[in-house]
Amino acid sequence: MATSRSDRIPVKEINAVNAFTPRVQRLKQRYVETQSHVCADRAWFMMESLKLTEGEHPAKRRAKALANVLDKMDIAIRDDELIVGNSTPFIRGAHPNVDIAAEHLAALLQAYEPAKYTHTRKREAIFTQQDRERLQQAADYYKDDYPAKRCWAIANTFAGGLYLKMVVSRLMMGGGPTIVLIAPGADYEHYLNVGMNGVIEEARQELKKVNAKPPHEITKNDTETKAFLESVIIALQGMIRFAHRHADLAKKLAKKEKDPKRKKELEEIADIL
Repeated sequence: MATSRSDRIPVKEINAVNAFTPRVQRLKQRYVETQSHVCADRAWFMMESLKLTEGEHPAKRRAKALANVLDKMDIAIRDDELIVGNSTPFIRGAHPNVDIAAEHLAALLQAYEPAKYTHTRKREAIFTQQDRERLQQAADYYKDDYPAKRCWAIANTFAGGLYLKMVVSRLMMGGGPTIVLIAPGADYEHYLNVGMNGVIEEARQELKKVNAKPPHEITKNDTETKAFLESVIIALQGMIRFAHRHADLAKKLAKKEKDPKRKKELEEIADIL
């Protein structure tokens, strides 16, 4: 009989571990004391790629845009970190998802003065003029076509607009203009076992099956499958390069590090990546 996941994971042993170590306490303290920072890297580099891929399959455009972000965004490895790779290079950073709600971000950019868009513990976030201009350009690019626009359209028309009226009147909670970004039920265990290169190889093998078909037997579903598989390869290759960028940075920091313990940690981080 197959063992359950709970049987394979030593929950009691894990619960007995005190994870709030001095290292974690220092990391937490830095986070609490650090001012928030608005970052436009994701929006800017996604837009840069999407402008170059107009007319291509949507899945491939998104994959190339993700890869472009991972290739070009600023990265950082900070003191005490053992797990590296953040969505921004800042300790406390945020990147507005312009492609999810461009109209809303554009309205915020117009309504408030620079550096006063977000507040954390009554402290204004750092928001440079360059990031503001980049977000504005990205919002302008996405304004007529962004994923969440369809969600709003459905909400506005559902039951004659009743859903939206109830949300506005606070008679019910609204989920907001968004799309599903995380795949529930994804086989993360398999992914961790075979690695990114393993998944890439699986996609290539499936791609061979589609490409082996005679042209007259290619269906619309085959075309969609091919675009999806090619997108998987593009995105995961981008993720591998992202890991290698961090490995290179860890090696560079290790060469300069004077503390033997931290030097060894950085070298291990580089090896793992």
